[in-house]
Amino acid sequence: MFGDDVDQSIENGHGNFQAAGDITIEGITFEQHQQVVKEKDTEIKQLIEERTRAAVNAEYTVKEKEKFEEELRELKKTHAALQEMMQNPHKAYDAHIKGANELQKVLCDIGTLQALGHNRIQAALDDFKNLNYAAVDQLLQDSERQGILQAARSAFGRGVNAEAAIKYYDAYTHFKRAYELGPGKEELGAYASICRTLGKYDEAVPMCKELCEWAKEDFGVNHVEYATSLNNLAGVYHAQGRYKEAEPLCVQAMEIRRTALGEDHPKYATSLHNLGTLYMEQGRLDEAAPLFQQALAIWEKALPSDHPDTQSTRSLLDHLYAERPDLRDGAEMS
Repeated sequence: MFGDDVDQSIENGHGNFQAAGDITIEGITFEQHQQVVKEKDTEIKQLIEERTRAAVNAEYTVKEKEKFEEELRELKKTHAALQEMMQNPHKAYDAHIKGANELQKVLCDIGTLQALGHNRIQAALDDFKNLNYAAVDQLLQDSERQGILQAARSAFGRGVNAEAAIKYYDAYTHFKRAYELGPGKEELGAYASICRTLGKYDEAVPMCKELCEWAKEDFGVNHVEYATSLNNLAGVYHAQGRYKEAEPLCVQAMEIRRTALGEDHPKYATSLHNLGTLYMEQGRLDEAAPLFQQALAIWEKALPSDHPDTQSTRSLLDHLYAERPDLRDGAEMS
């Protein structure tokens, strides 16, 4: 699997920080987030059982039963999203932390803060923390309808909320609208990212190229932000099977990170892993093995043993060693 890069401003999800005025965005640990997901899943399953019984209960009218069936469909979608969060807990947690940071920026600008008031915004952020995504979406819709939030900002916030809720097609719709209404770097980045998530690679390519140009102009060709843009464009090319175009971008991103961050940094490990994946898919196993080995060594020091990055590289190495046992022997001797 080719690793994408995302920016996360709330490192590890610990502690609290002030967003604006006296509004506090509460940090949430990985373990706490898992617990909230499990509790929400239990709640949704109980509601599904109740609505299922109600939908076939002879005491209710046809119109009431249709309403229960509609609620049931939405509850099942939410249950499926929660199941995915439990199956991919690190990915869900990363999306939650990233979403919390971006949502507070949408809601806590001065105009919105004054119009909505501290209490409503704090309640919305608390709803997000507790996975009450429907309440957050409703607030954003109402704020746009009332002229409190600009349409582009509302659409962006709804995209952030939907992405955290694992409703990727809804997120795509909102991010695309946000970009069409207010085509800035933030909107473009979110739109390109959701296109990559959904496999809309042809749509993503021109946006990823534009993001590379923006990063080059804003930060220069030796900056890690430029490396991130290169990596993400390479990931799209890789997914399209355009390996010759992806390889020089991977190498360039890797060298920028090695120089800027050092050879023990997790982002350098991401570049090693990505280039290794590219080589492996072309049958260049002798070149892939040392890259995976180095990436795994970095991640085993920096991340939990069950983290997806660690597991992914370890799994690829095991597959590679199964094909070429001599490469394992070479690693143990070096």
